[in-house]
Amino acid sequence: MNHLVAIAAKSSSDASKTLPFPPDPNSAQSTINTVEREILEAGGRATAITVDVRHSEEIQLMVQKVIDVSLTGSDHCFFVE
Repeated sequence: MNHLVAIAAKSSSDASKTLPFPPDPNSAQSTINTVEREILEAGGRATAITVDVRHSEEIQLMVQKVIDVSLTGSDHCFFVE
């Protein structure tokens, strides 16, 4: 099966600069971008989406991004917040 994981949160980071990698999942260094990098490096498909859920327009953009990436040939799309 071809799975895609969409990870969304308000905070993001430059995962390429995170050392050591992977960071402790309970640390401030662990962000949607480090989770995305872990999935990609394990051979999976993932996308990190920065969203502030206090703003409805950002939620709408996030939903559209999830729809757009899920239409790229995935059997399933999982959303994690």
